[in-house]
Amino acid sequence: MSLHTIGNKIVFSSLTEQIKLDELKGEDAIVKGIREALSESDSRVVEVDFSTVGRVNSIGLNSWINALLKVKPTIIYVKVPPWLVEQFNERRRDLLSNAAVESIFVPFFNVNSGTQELKLMKMGTEIPYVQNYKGLEKSFEHKNDGGDTLELDVDLNQYLDWLIDPVPQFRK
Repeated sequence: MSLHTIGNKIVFSSLTEQIKLDELKGEDAIVKGIREALSESDSRVVEVDFSTVGRVNSIGLNSWINALLKVKPTIIYVKVPPWLVEQFNERRRDLLSNAAVESIFVPFFNVNSGTQELKLMKMGTEIPYVQNYKGLEKSFEHKNDGGDTLELDVDLNQYLDWLIDPVPQFRK
């Protein structure tokens, strides 16, 4: 995985070859990237995009969390992939205590092709802030660009548990 800063944005990307980094070196690189992004921000806000990262192991996730604890930026997560949404559910206090989420990818099942498709959805507009998502599944059905019907491929209450029992700033 590599990290690039563009203004106050951090974009992570997967590398094609496998590179082994020890935990400290990876964490130091993340801290440096956050500080570079903060130097371009007037408000100590850093926008973070993990959308091209296929997965992160526990060492990488812990390095990210430790870097956040060291630098203490305000994070805006954009284009959040499903693996990170799952981590929001497992480690919400570590990942979301000083953060907001702008958009997430939601897994859908393509009824015609039998394949999974990810749809980017905006928080607060396409995904409402409610106490319970039961019964809302039908309102999430979509059509893709080819006109195929897409049905949710996740249990909304489980996938969005971090919103149902959120850290405090999501209920302000």
